Amino acid sequence: KGIEYTTGGTPRLVVDGGYITANKANVVKPVSTISNYYTTNPGQVATLKATHIYSNINLSDGMVKAVAKGTLVT
Repeated sequence: KGIEYTTGGTPRLVVDGGYITANKANVVKPVSTISNYYTTNPGQVATLKATHIYSNINLSDGMVKAVAKGTLVT
């Protein structure tokens, strides 16, 4: 659904049901050309490792659900 940043600047992926932490190495900062960006929402992303969906952006209110490696997340 999108990317939101914590007050400390850590990117989080907004997915159905909550937030997943994003690997900073895979979140590109703005540059001068649009070619480095997705211009449409892919609709789903595949998890590269097991992770969790959390209810808030700071990942402090506990896990909503576990997500296995290779799961497609909307």
